[in-house]
Amino acid sequence: GHRPLPTLCGSFPVRLLQTDVPLPRSKAANLAMAQAKGQYLLFLDDDDWLMPGHIARLVDVLSHQPHALAAYTGISLVDAVGRPLGQSFELPFDAIRQLAGNLTPIHAVLFNAKVLELGCRFDEALDRYEDWDFWLQLARLAPMVHLPGVSVAYRIHGSSGVHEDAGPA
Repeated sequence: GHRPLPTLCGSFPVRLLQTDVPLPRSKAANLAMAQAKGQYLLFLDDDDWLMPGHIARLVDVLSHQPHALAAYTGISLVDAVGRPLGQSFELPFDAIRQLAGNLTPIHAVLFNAKVLELGCRFDEALDRYEDWDFWLQLARLAPMVHLPGVSVAYRIHGSSGVHEDAGPA
């Protein structure tokens, strides 16, 4: 039921992986990673966006730091219709802060596909904060590299389920 996609994004082919049933986010992410063909991977939700140069900047950082497995930039928060909220997250990597909460939306991070060979996967038992769990796995392998500068927009709205009070869940 996904709307039609273009065949190309710039000079890169677009592939839509069709399934017989809708997949939960973690299962869909694992399928996408298993089918990916590139050296570097990044997720992008339908409602968020990347600013020009985001991927190129992160590829440059990772290609010059061979021991780094993931890099991320700052994010700008926008409302449901895309208006800036005047807030951004622009924090250097801190393993302790990362344990305390997820401040890195999924599309801010570019990671090396070799993390799959090292056993990183999305936990398919999680339907919220699955990306946070994935970042914690990556950070156990190597510190994530923070590239200063905001280059993604993260839309705050009610449909994702993470902004409502989830209580003990």
